[in-house]
Amino acid sequence: MKNKKIKILLHIMVVAWVCVIFMLSLQEGDVSSNLSNNIVQDIIGEQDNINDVNSFSAIKTIVRKSAHVTEYAILAILLCFNITKTKYRYIFVLLTGICVASTDEFIQTFVEGRGGSVTDVFIDSIGLFLGIVIFVILSKLRKKKLDKHT
Repeated sequence: MKNKKIKILLHIMVVAWVCVIFMLSLQEGDVSSNLSNNIVQDIIGEQDNINDVNSFSAIKTIVRKSAHVTEYAILAILLCFNITKTKYRYIFVLLTGICVASTDEFIQTFVEGRGGSVTDVFIDSIGLFLGIVIFVILSKLRKKKLDKHT
């Protein structure tokens, strides 16, 4: 019974995380841009402290693309927990994540001030791959720790 409740919770977490991804995509361009600006300003201080507007823009791009990688790495880790151990587990996680990323970018084509981008799907895929690698490493470390205790 406990395993079934955990599985249900894991499924809910995946659905909730996909909803978060889609909700972020539904933000209008100005709202999304302001959020990124605020994060950059928190990291480096006010924009006035940067002599070159291009530098601020470059940092903002890094922040935005890092957000893509992070949100999809988290999705991949959640999906890895949900998929039963099969030969094609990680391929299924990757393909599912790419479908979510493609849908995410498609949604953005309908949002004012936003647009879909194949490049962003590629960046999201890097996040998916990173999430799978993190999951595999943590799983091996956990297995090694469990083996020591038996």
